[in-house]
Amino acid sequence: MKNRRFTIVAFLLVAVIALSVGFATITRKLEAHGNVYLTLDDTFALKLVNPKVDDSSTTSNNNTVTFEKATNDTVLNVTVPAGVFDAADETLVVKVTVENQNAQYKAKLQTPTITYGSTGAVSSNYLEVTSAGVDESKVLAVSDGTAGSGPDTAEWTITVKLKAVPVSNVELSFTLGFEAEAQENLNS
Repeated sequence: MKNRRFTIVAFLLVAVIALSVGFATITRKLEAHGNVYLTLDDTFALKLVNPKVDDSSTTSNNNTVTFEKATNDTVLNVTVPAGVFDAADETLVVKVTVENQNAQYKAKLQTPTITYGSTGAVSSNYLEVTSAGVDESKVLAVSDGTAGSGPDTAEWTITVKLKAVPVSNVELSFTLGFEAEAQENLNS
């Protein structure tokens, strides 16, 4: 009797497995139900890279100018030590590359901001700082990551002109910064 029960149970178990495998074999439609959630990529940021004093500068000792990134890569502190400018109307030309390293968003650049550092009143009285190459008309494409293709860039030129020579030697400083608006890359 035990053998008979065992045989019946084994037969039913084999039958259920065979039916499951057979049903799976002939069924071709797969239905999946669920929810998809999209989250915003909060890592969107551009980078200021390779700041350097350009050869078109008329200042005498421009190799002592220092560049320091602030808390993020889109703010650059520029320090012009005493002695870089010898006379009024001399210029210091700074070139900076702006990179969009984002693979998801294009970047619509905003007009850059120029603020004066710790010697703000002194710096703004003696320096005239203007910029070119980065403005609201420039949109940087996404970085697609293909071989040999780097991030889309824009060249930012900052011209610093000495309006008048300070009475005493003083360090002059200013901060360059900008923001960009993330735009969807609908072409991909």
